[in-house]
Amino acid sequence: MKKTAKRILWAVMILILLIGSYFYYSKPIEVICLEIVPKTVTKNIHEKGKVVTADEVTLFSPLSAEINKIHIKENQSVKKGDILISYNTQEMLYQLEQLKAQLESIKGQEAQSYQSPSSAQIAQQNLMIEQAKLQKEASEEEFKKAQSLYEDGAISKTAYEEAKRAAETAANLLLQQEQALQILKDQYKAPQGTAQYFKGQKEVIRAQIDLLEYQMSKAEMTAPMDGIISELNVKEKMITAPGTPLLTMIDPKKLEVEVYLLTEDILDIKENMPVEMYLETNKEDVMIKGIVKEIAPYAQQSISALGLEEERIKVSIEINNSPIPLKPGYALQVNFTTFKEDNCISVPKTALFTYQDQDALWIIKNGRAQIQIVEKGLETDQEIIIKNGLNPGDTIIIDPQTKGLKENKKVYPVITG
Repeated sequence: MKKTAKRILWAVMILILLIGSYFYYSKPIEVICLEIVPKTVTKNIHEKGKVVTADEVTLFSPLSAEINKIHIKENQSVKKGDILISYNTQEMLYQLEQLKAQLESIKGQEAQSYQSPSSAQIAQQNLMIEQAKLQKEASEEEFKKAQSLYEDGAISKTAYEEAKRAAETAANLLLQQEQALQILKDQYKAPQGTAQYFKGQKEVIRAQIDLLEYQMSKAEMTAPMDGIISELNVKEKMITAPGTPLLTMIDPKKLEVEVYLLTEDILDIKENMPVEMYLETNKEDVMIKGIVKEIAPYAQQSISALGLEEERIKVSIEINNSPIPLKPGYALQVNFTTFKEDNCISVPKTALFTYQDQDALWIIKNGRAQIQIVEKGLETDQEIIIKNGLNPGDTIIIDPQTKGLKENKKVYPVITG
């Protein structure tokens, strides 16, 4: 009897366990679901940008001189042509006067090099030439007479030869006096190359004078445009070297937005792409529209908020319109839409899993969970577009790791979003 009772008790317990297990495993499990509805899917890149001036000019010192007066201060508005900085040009004036004096001195030296003999010297030598000519003519007449008398036998050969020598001597004397005049002139003639030498000397001095006059014309630096002095780097009485940065000007009316994108994102950005930007205010975010104006041709290394090295590329954005006035330095949230497609079927990334080396989803058919093989398309940060395998109106299970979830399992769907 006791053995029979024990057997019956065990049988009842097993039956209860079987019935409990049946009801447990046949009871639907609760799953979070999503009903598939076609929608517009976008892919965006979000980064922080900064409002900067599109027209910025840095002015550099053109002179090596002392700053006499600074006519402006930082954050001051100026008009094109306003005097910004004046230099002390006194030392340049002294140098200019000195160079002009040197030029006059060179001209004097040149004049001396080309000095001619005096008129009295020339006149005296011409008289000696005239005297020699007269003597030559007289000697030639005497020689002709002697020659005629000699031929007639009236004079001796010795007298004839003396008359001949006298005529030759007079001719030589005239030649000597003419040569003496040329020698007198040659004594005052400048050596070869003198003209080129003085020309070069004068050109050097004139070039220095031109340089000084040009520098003095730059002694008052004026504003090249209307704008604001954003940075002033010098003080009065400071001596600057050529090329020293003096100040920076900006045009507050010509603004753009600079944003630095990771190199992995830059391939999706194109020039003239529309951009939406948002400025946080106390009331609500203000949207500002723009277009991509320029993409830098090279990357720059930067440090992220986590201290990691990153390669980023500067993108300049032209502001199309702004409902509120913007100022340089404002921070904006910049949104680049790199992909947009209407009437897409998309699911959360977390809903997909791998089944038999294929992408799959849990869908609900007739109240039971079924595995559905799908073909993926473009991925965004949160979603994946499904190209094949789903239809509008299908219900999918968002969490494939739901406890108790298996093929043909009864489910109790809880629809979300």
